[in-house]
Amino acid sequence: MLAGESDGAEDVPDHEVGRVSAEPISRRSILMSNNFFAPSMMMLRRDLPHRFLSGRRHVDDHLLWMQIVCSGGRFERLSPALAFTYKRPYGESGLSSQLWKMEKAELENYWLLRRKGHLGLAGALALGAWSLAKFARRLLGTALRRAMYRG
Repeated sequence: MLAGESDGAEDVPDHEVGRVSAEPISRRSILMSNNFFAPSMMMLRRDLPHRFLSGRRHVDDHLLWMQIVCSGGRFERLSPALAFTYKRPYGESGLSSQLWKMEKAELENYWLLRRKGHLGLAGALALGAWSLAKFARRLLGTALRRAMYRG
């Protein structure tokens, strides 16, 4: 660990054991989200008919979540959080640092959902426009963050 860095242990909230609640997550929220559900933080039923799409490297998890919810599956967020991450959701390292590849895959996901009958044309176009707006914001935020660390 470098000087000034934190191992994150002090950032983990202290919760009373045994008190867990579930909050439903809407289809709309999953479709419009920044994919805030990391695969390592998910619990899925084994009998779900959906799986990760073979050969996909970017945003394949978000596609799976969208397919589940578009097919009538439920999503619930547990509280308190049972897992934590200390990496930014995009732009820092790994696959999530490949912003354009992630954006392309997200746009492809909406068209795949359209081809499977889960989205109409207007919905796919609206989600594509929303995705491009989020992408512009990500580019700006990443550029500003990098500029601040250089200066």
